[in-house]
Amino acid sequence: MYFIYESLLEFLRITIGLSDGVPGVVMSIHTFGDYMEKFHPHLHALVSDSLSQKSGIFYVMPKADLGPCEEIFRAKVLKMLKGEGKIDDAFINQFNLIKICNLFSLKLYMQIRKDFLLIKVAKISPFYN
Repeated sequence: MYFIYESLLEFLRITIGLSDGVPGVVMSIHTFGDYMEKFHPHLHALVSDSLSQKSGIFYVMPKADLGPCEEIFRAKVLKMLKGEGKIDDAFINQFNLIKICNLFSLKLYMQIRKDFLLIKVAKISPFYN
């Protein structure tokens, strides 16, 4: 799941225009279906639309299209699969032409009002390595 986090981090840093800072992220893998023909693994995530710096300052992301985040994620997955020898450049080129619907998609289901988010998140100290 780390490259999913990396994709979100890269997207937020580019969109907000900061080279550092971390988002608040909680992720869970959800495997739906008992049989291989119905197996549907996917990820649920709760992600802040902001970056927090060690100083405690939050930088909120402006309204943005999530398409570039999908592309960052797609590129990281394909790079990982190529690095493991599972696919080659010919497959990647063909795959990028097809753009299979919903294979790499992000959906914003609910957005919490920013004033509520800032009040609640500001009371929590961010974790840093």
